[in-house]
Amino acid sequence: MAVPVRKPGVDPAADGGGGIPVQEGGVGVRAPLRGGRPLPVGRRFQVPVRDRDPAPGPETRADRGGGRENRRIVGGKHASNVLLPVRSGGKEVHPVRPERDAGRRGRHGDPPRGAAGLPVEAARAGSGSGGRRRGPMNSIQSFGAASGEAGKVDAVFLLIAVICGFFFLLTQGLLVYFAVRYRRRAAGRDNETPRITGNHLLEIVWILVPTIVVMAIFYYGWKVYSDMRIPRPGAAEVHVTGKQWMWEIRYPGGRTAINEIRVQRGRPVKFLLSSSDVIHGFYLPEFRVKMDAIPGRITSLWLSPDRAGTFAIHCTVYCGDGHSNMNGSLVVMEPAEYAAWERGAAEAGRADEPLPKRGERLVGASGCLNCHAVAGKEKIGPNLSGLFGSKVPLEGGTTIPADEEYLRESIVDPGAKVVKGYPNVMPTYKTSMRPEEVRAVVEYLKTLR
Repeated sequence: MAVPVRKPGVDPAADGGGGIPVQEGGVGVRAPLRGGRPLPVGRRFQVPVRDRDPAPGPETRADRGGGRENRRIVGGKHASNVLLPVRSGGKEVHPVRPERDAGRRGRHGDPPRGAAGLPVEAARAGSGSGGRRRGPMNSIQSFGAASGEAGKVDAVFLLIAVICGFFFLLTQGLLVYFAVRYRRRAAGRDNETPRITGNHLLEIVWILVPTIVVMAIFYYGWKVYSDMRIPRPGAAEVHVTGKQWMWEIRYPGGRTAINEIRVQRGRPVKFLLSSSDVIHGFYLPEFRVKMDAIPGRITSLWLSPDRAGTFAIHCTVYCGDGHSNMNGSLVVMEPAEYAAWERGAAEAGRADEPLPKRGERLVGASGCLNCHAVAGKEKIGPNLSGLFGSKVPLEGGTTIPADEEYLRESIVDPGAKVVKGYPNVMPTYKTSMRPEEVRAVVEYLKTLR
């Protein structure tokens, strides 16, 4: 690029250092006009970065590029042009900002920035294919949405809010205007209200406009709903069974879990829902989806997670005393992490974990604390603290010691021995916990005194 030399004493911008002041421009860098008045410029300018010197070009003349006469005048005198080859790794070119550079010419503390005003490192990081820009309707950043479909749901409500806000301000603004405009009777004016029998044009407008607006909202909402109801091809299927008061998960390969679903980011997943007792509501707030789990029926919903993380699962239908504790989590994992989890590498990494510690983790993740308390107020089932080694009264009047075998049997077959005074509502963990996991839970219960 060609930059005219500014002489000290003639142009104030050149005083106080050897730096070349560069104005922030639009598509390029422009020289000042006569008298030091700058040309009107835009908000940004771009400087191409080259890894090597360009081939020598034609000699600068008065009719080519920066050599035109009106670009070679500094303080009323002719000046020569200086060509600056800009290369990566060289010194940085900074725009002159009087409000920032006053009193510290020649020093620049700001990091180098790209044409969009972003740091160069950030601009380079976002220039790849993985950083493609998403439209506002599919933005997963808006309102905490974790998928593109959730962003579309937010857009429907945002559209409704904008339309309602517009008409509210319009009607209330007119109301205030007329209230102020006609607050007093004007002298010399006929203040009698005219008798108006109708206005066909006005009636057509106020019927047609709301009809079009409502139909537009309906069509947009219906399109979003249709897209959310039709699963994408290749979606992974996960069976979810609701029961008081937990979620039992079964994966296609036979793996089972309680209250925790693991899925792969970027891959659609379809949930097949059912219930073994009463109606439950399977709700994922960050994905804006909800479906009832109904006894004797299979319902379904699907989603395509775009953001890794852990997201809450709630029951939205009152299902008994433990309804408020019927929560779970959806863990969205990166593809490599999910593949390792499928191979069992995640559990293998915990092979050295002490059994009581592992049992404590399993008790928290399996929903046991929804019905049992470790300490404090008793919940639906007996307290776990001090259970091991105690005498347990059963239905029928018998009493047995709470040894290891009793604890193991209470986990895999809770209906075999029911504690007196408590309902027989605990589900079996025979299929959702491996034998070594049951042993870890027993070891943890033994530590509770």
